Amino acid sequence: MKNKLILTKSTPKSEKKPLSKEAQLFKKHWQAVEKAQRLFDQTEKKYKNIIGRANQELRPLEVKSASALFLLTEHLLSFTENKSLNKSQKYELAEWIRENISGLKYSDFATSLDVESLVKQHSNFSSEYSRLDKHELAKIKRIIQETYGDELDVIFTDEELDQYIKDPDLLHARVEAHMLKMHQKKAEDADAKLDEGFDFDTDDLDDEFDDQINADAYNDKKKADLLNKLDVNRLYRPLAKILHPDREMDEFKKIEKHELMIILLAAKKNNDIFTLISLYQKYHTDDQIIFSPEELEDIYALLIQKKNDIDDKRHALKFDSFLNSRIIQEFGKCSQKNIDKKFSKYTQDLEDQIIGINLVRTEIKTLKILKAILQQR
Repeated sequence: MKNKLILTKSTPKSEKKPLSKEAQLFKKHWQAVEKAQRLFDQTEKKYKNIIGRANQELRPLEVKSASALFLLTEHLLSFTENKSLNKSQKYELAEWIRENISGLKYSDFATSLDVESLVKQHSNFSSEYSRLDKHELAKIKRIIQETYGDELDVIFTDEELDQYIKDPDLLHARVEAHMLKMHQKKAEDADAKLDEGFDFDTDDLDDEFDDQINADAYNDKKKADLLNKLDVNRLYRPLAKILHPDREMDEFKKIEKHELMIILLAAKKNNDIFTLISLYQKYHTDDQIIFSPEELEDIYALLIQKKNDIDDKRHALKFDSFLNSRIIQEFGKCSQKNIDKKFSKYTQDLEDQIIGINLVRTEIKTLKILKAILQQR
């Protein structure tokens, strides 16, 4: 027992002894890990419940809404062959169809629908009216210039403008790419200006970068070394005596201890000091955990890293997938009461949306009705 520190576990109030400074520090680190794990478990459970509920209650309505929009778009495309539509009406109709197709293309709930067939039909229809006269082209150029200003340092040809009128998403993508390039150039210029007046050797920067990489590698190796050199057997042996199922007479407890023994063996095999400490804290009847001062310092470092890893995992839960991230963003920060309210409102909105889309489709029975609706858009 020489040169060992005894960490005393909590005892009944009447028998409680003051903890040493080292024991208090150990308890503080261990409780921080337990708190982080509880928060992770609570967050994971909450997110799983929300996503499960969304899949059960909202997803069928989202799919139904996408199907309704698909049918409406098909119905609108059936009018594109009509010769009595003037150029303005064709434009409004094409824009309406394009908006619908754009919504379907980027929907997570339209994967079973043949959206590409709508895209082809729309493209054929758009090509019939997209040629613009010089005055219209000049007007569009002015609008683009006024909208994006001198920062958009490009000159569009008439053919490009025709294409962008058919599919404005292409124009938006080009403008965004141009803006990104300009911002990157500004950032590079700012960095270059910041560097002016500083005299440094790039070899020094390379050395610092290499030092950081080496430091990270050293820390990873140090962590592995710490786990390897800790004497896990001093935790494993007493636990094995307590949890071994052959020592248990009660059949139900024997089954429980069999499962715990599997966990214990896996923890020993993997040098999982965290699981071993957790089991020891929970099941060992002795109030003492013995570590050397050197081992305690190593364990403190491991516990801090464990807490940080758990926190990182918890923050990553909300980025499980793009769709799930949207669901968590919408409902994840609410109390249960507000979650119920939001689900109720979201459900009602989807149902109203489906009714509205279907109503428009059934309402447009004739070209005359369609023209009246196009006039209002």
